[in-house]
Amino acid sequence: MNRGRYYLNISSDYVRETRTVPIHLVDATNFKMILSSSTASPVTGSDIKFTVKGENGESFGNDIRIVAQRLVLTKPSGNKVELEKIKDWYVIGDLLTVCGSSGDGENKKINTDEEGVYTITLYADGYQAISKKVEVRKNNIQAAAVTTASGTAGKIKAKKVDVVSSATGGKSGGSAGGSVDFSSEAGIGGYTNGNYQFDYDLLVNAIILNELGRNNESSKAVVKRWFDSTKVDYVLDKDATTLYKFEDYLDKVTEVRLDEQREVSFAEFKENGASSISQQSPHDIKLVLEDGLLGSTTAFREQVGKAKPSVMGTVALKGEAFTLTTDDPEYFEAITSLNMDGNSAVLRSDSYLKQYEFNADKTELKIYPSAFNSYNPPIVGDHVLRIEANGYKVNKVTLSVKQGNTDIGLEFNSKSEDQKYRVGEEVQIKVTGEESAARDYLSNITSITVNKPDKSSRPVYTASVGGSADNDYYEVMDNKLVFMPGLFTEAGEYTIHVVAKGYSNKLIKVNVEAVSGKPELEKEPEVTLKVTPTVKM
Repeated sequence: MNRGRYYLNISSDYVRETRTVPIHLVDATNFKMILSSSTASPVTGSDIKFTVKGENGESFGNDIRIVAQRLVLTKPSGNKVELEKIKDWYVIGDLLTVCGSSGDGENKKINTDEEGVYTITLYADGYQAISKKVEVRKNNIQAAAVTTASGTAGKIKAKKVDVVSSATGGKSGGSAGGSVDFSSEAGIGGYTNGNYQFDYDLLVNAIILNELGRNNESSKAVVKRWFDSTKVDYVLDKDATTLYKFEDYLDKVTEVRLDEQREVSFAEFKENGASSISQQSPHDIKLVLEDGLLGSTTAFREQVGKAKPSVMGTVALKGEAFTLTTDDPEYFEAITSLNMDGNSAVLRSDSYLKQYEFNADKTELKIYPSAFNSYNPPIVGDHVLRIEANGYKVNKVTLSVKQGNTDIGLEFNSKSEDQKYRVGEEVQIKVTGEESAARDYLSNITSITVNKPDKSSRPVYTASVGGSADNDYYEVMDNKLVFMPGLFTEAGEYTIHVVAKGYSNKLIKVNVEAVSGKPELEKEPEVTLKVTPTVKM
């Protein structure tokens, strides 16, 4: 039997009678109403919209007939009112709309006329009764210019949310995700399907200022942009790539607030929010700026993820390979693709064509000359390496190819490359080449960075800039760079990067070993003392 209402005929030979008993066969699935983001904070007299769906995402209703039959509204005062179908409420598909008012003129009736918590109960054939609590606030918003017919914006009071929400624009109706008039500020003709992206802190601050009547032109513009949005689709952490359905988050926040009188952080929501993860994401977005205007159209995947880490070693001579390093030890491990100068073809690293290569522990990335198109643009000059990595924003790194002086190099002053230094030992690096060129190189140094054995990195300064208390600075002596013992506090391999204006980036690796035992103190030379002569008086 299908779910629905039936009449059961029961016959008995004992009494020779037939009794008809009405029965209601309901779906075992628990269905619930989820507050729509378009009416996230309803006010008195305004409509309230819900999406009705099963606990595991099951659809509500069927294609043959309308199953929803009755709706009872329990007001904050306790008064129960059964609303009139179609006139006061209606269901289209899985969208339930409860009208805040109905009728016109003298016949106008306000259904949500009280401020407080309402309980809405929907009765549908084939389903268990579905109830939902919703808070209705008093409609006293002063900034009428930024309100809509459906009420105020979706204000969320949850603390420490720290998220970015993506809201579709309401310029024109249309396909999934909403159609946004991207020509409004950017000067781009036509309509483009896309999303607005709001910074949560910016949005909440603007809404609070609006409700306090303390807003300025910028905050008004942000609030209006939010109110004009037809629907909020997603919510996510600023540094994350996982999108969550905003209405599921909104439903959790309001439910806990009303039932448990506490707030839900976004972190708490995510712990049990696996079913709310969206399998879709917007393609193009526009960021809502602090003045309410829109930024340029940007690919969504370039705006999500961890901040782009610093990449060093971005200058090389023509014909040389770039040796890139980073201050984030996990970054190179997460790289999925590399592209050069806007070329759609990804760089290759195979036996047929090796355009790049990682070292064994992925702390270095070499970009070989074969990665560059020798015709467009010219080899000598700036190139853009586009890096995509899981969990990170897209990174566009400028690589500079110089025609520069090939005679300048770095080498150890007193040890060969295969010899090791000891922890706490001073390291001297000699600049090779003509003396005048070496002096020019040293005078044009702009930065020095040391990558440590634990894969962390740190800048190194002269004593006059960074101080000398920790003995971890460098100094220039003649044609040498002298690195103080405080820089080498643990055993392992160090990489020193030297950047000088007008020269390719230079690096040299320093192998440091632990000190075994305490070094013996150097004995002072024995001195034979002469006997003091006796002086007779």
